[in-house]
Parts: sequence; structure tokens; C-alpha cells
Amino acid sequence: TAAAAAGDNDSGFHTSTPAMLTPLAPGSSVKPIISVGDTVGGYTFESIPDGISIARVNGQGTFDIAVNHELSLVPFPATRQDATNSILSRIRLSQKGGGALTGEYAIPSSAGYQRFCSNTIVGPREGFQRPLLFTNEEATDLVNRTGVAWPAGPNPEQAGVVVALDVKSGKFHSIYGMGRHNHENSVGIPGYGH
Repeated sequence: TAAAAAGDNDSGFHTSTPAMLTPLAPGSSVKPIISVGDTVGGYTFESIPDGISIARVNGQGTFDIAVNHELSLVPFPATRQDATNSILSRIRLSQKGGGALTGEYAIPSSAGYQRFCSNTIVGPREGFQRPLLFTNEEATDLVNRTGVAWPAGPNPEQAGVVVALDVKSGKFHSIYGMGRHNHENSVGIPGYGH
């Protein structure tokens, strides 16, 4: 685990963990930014990172990324249980140095979601009034949405929903109308206008 201050706006935090990708194109390189267990300020980058989107370009040399962590308190498979429910991280990066400046859980473990998989950002191009991030539960387990998620209590809810996060306000809610199943990704298609 690496812990560090956020760094200045020119560089930001860069993990000491070696790159896990090999550049193949001539003249290309890989510079790792953050790895599981790294901390920036009071934020810790959790395990099982999955879907990632550029959530917002802020101007002033920074942009935010949204990273799903495909975690679940429901054992999966039956031999492995994570320490937390699923989380969506929002990490502010420096455009100049590419490092992490700050991090937060935009959707915290306490929301009770399970196994966030891919995420996608939609906006006016796809017929939405403002940018929304769709993240998806890749799960169909019965869970509690308040308190301890699993084992399920007397009034459980089936997981497998799509969750919409308003990129600007940070508010989120479940979209039950998109069904409950192992959602891998929900992609907005331009051209429908609504």
C-alpha cells in the first residue's frame, strides 16, 4: 500500500506499483496512476476495479474519472466474499501530470449495491438533458438495500439494477425500469431524441 499527499496540480500522485500493461506501439509508454490499496488524502483505491469513464472535464487543468469496483458482500463464487458492497470511485486527475489529486466514493458501500460492472456516460447526444453515468449491477442475488446487504432479511430486493449518477450534482438512484438481471453495461444510442 502506498500513501501520499495529493501532490501539486501539475503532477498529482503516481503509484509505486509497476505498470501492468506493456506498450506495443513504437514510441508509446505506460505510466501507472493508482493501484489497489493506494491512498490519496483520506481516499483509498479499492479492489476489483472494473468499468471506467471520463466523468467530467473541469477546466483549470483537471478532469474526473469514474471507476467501478466490482465488490459484493454476497459470496461469489461461494468461496469468496468481499469486505464491502460495490463502490463507484470518482478520482480527480491532473491533465498536465496525469496523477491523482483527490478521490472519493461517489456511490458508497452504504448504498448496498452489488458487483458494479461497466459504466457509461450519456448526455444530450443520446437524448438526455444532462450528463448521467449509468453503472450496472452484475448480480441477481436477493439483498437488503439498507443495513447489512447479505444475508438477505425478511424484505429483500433482487439485485441487478442499473444505477444513474448525475455527474454534476453527485445524486444517484436505481432505475428499476431497465430490468433486474446481470447488467454488463447500459449504452445510450444517439438518434432517438428522448
